[in-house]
Amino acid sequence: MALQKDILYKRAMTGLLFGIIVLALLLAHSFTRHLFIWLVALLCSYEYLGAQTKQSIPKFRLTIYAFIFGPLPAMFIYFGLLSFDPLLSLVVISVLYFTYLMGSLFFDQKPGSIIWMHVMTCFFYIGMPVLLLSQYMVTNSPEHMVLQIILLIWVTDTFAYLTGSKWGRRPLFSKISPKKTIEGAIGAMLAALLTGVIFYYTRAEGSMLYNIGFALIVWFFGIWGDLVASKIKRTQQIKDFGTLMPGHGGALDRFDSFIFVIPFVLLYQIYFF
Repeated sequence: MALQKDILYKRAMTGLLFGIIVLALLLAHSFTRHLFIWLVALLCSYEYLGAQTKQSIPKFRLTIYAFIFGPLPAMFIYFGLLSFDPLLSLVVISVLYFTYLMGSLFFDQKPGSIIWMHVMTCFFYIGMPVLLLSQYMVTNSPEHMVLQIILLIWVTDTFAYLTGSKWGRRPLFSKISPKKTIEGAIGAMLAALLTGVIFYYTRAEGSMLYNIGFALIVWFFGIWGDLVASKIKRTQQIKDFGTLMPGHGGALDRFDSFIFVIPFVLLYQIYFF
């Protein structure tokens, strides 16, 4: 019993400190908002590559890969070294793919090619969404959009856990995440709807319908983001991506949904706002 209390205390304190740091970065200044997504991209890329390669490459090399294919393109956007547009995006994808093909020539054994495949996947899974978000933030200067996404994910995760623990009976996706339930997902959806209404009354931008739609997109695709990350962990036979936050796992364990929802939120913003 005492051990369980210690674990809960550690989780609570870590979560509180984590929340304070995140909120401070998102509320302080436009630069710190960009700094936040760069840090998320770097840490998540590092953990993703470490999990996929089973730590089979040196940590320094892993860090370099994580930096280049995680936050670096988004940093180029912020500092005006790269201008992102639809045509350029196709060029970048082509260049990265052919870079992968060139890199694969240096590896005669299959494991080397697999490492390059994971590096490229890391860019599309983490680096590309962050790059798109950075471009949108530079062009449109949305003051609270990232904060709204984070708050929605926190709220829906919390209510999914609470309602799932209380009333959960039917598994949502038993093969991948047995503890997630349909009842928990419904509870999270209702919480998202309420949060969307609160956003409407507490911010000057957007209609009621827009804010509710925004919240539902984060809820729906956030679930899929969590399931995709769970699938990766189950495939690699690991419990967490990292140990950055005691009791909570790594950065990717906390931001898997955030990264996954970015393209869908941006699509919604571009066409419906």
